[in-house]
Amino acid sequence: RTASFPDLQKAYAREEPFDAVVCLGNSLTLAPSREDVGKALSQMAAVLKTGGLCVLHLFNWDRLPPGQMRIMPATSSIIGGCPTFFLRIFHNTGHHIELHIIILSEEVPHGTRTVTHTAVQQPVGPAELESFARAAGLSVEKTYSGYGMETFDPQLSDQLLCVLRKTGR
Repeated sequence: RTASFPDLQKAYAREEPFDAVVCLGNSLTLAPSREDVGKALSQMAAVLKTGGLCVLHLFNWDRLPPGQMRIMPATSSIIGGCPTFFLRIFHNTGHHIELHIIILSEEVPHGTRTVTHTAVQQPVGPAELESFARAAGLSVEKTYSGYGMETFDPQLSDQLLCVLRKTGR
């Protein structure tokens, strides 16, 4: 089952506490505000048993200075029999991250169709994430540079996979 960040504790109030909570795909930073990121971590901690794990995947926003953009490598897929290309552009405005997704699809015989989407993300870096985690009763167990489980380097890693453990406080 799934639930949105604000509803976790309410959605699972009658359940036994969980051994683990997983939040992947940089989705935590889609919370409406930095304060909401902290609240989301508190909600995750609330449904964990003592000693339970919380696994988070985020981009390392500290590597994208204010005013800068990062264009991710294009990806492609066949959707409905049509070649479709995806381009993601992150722009750090200094207050938030704008994620622009451009989707190009070849729709024969009509030509190319272009769709754009923009989402706002909170640029929560490793230090701020650790602070939110501590406030929620979670401690940092391990940090990795993405799903390959390489050692996280704050200066070089583009991604952060953070394993948190619920403390017994």
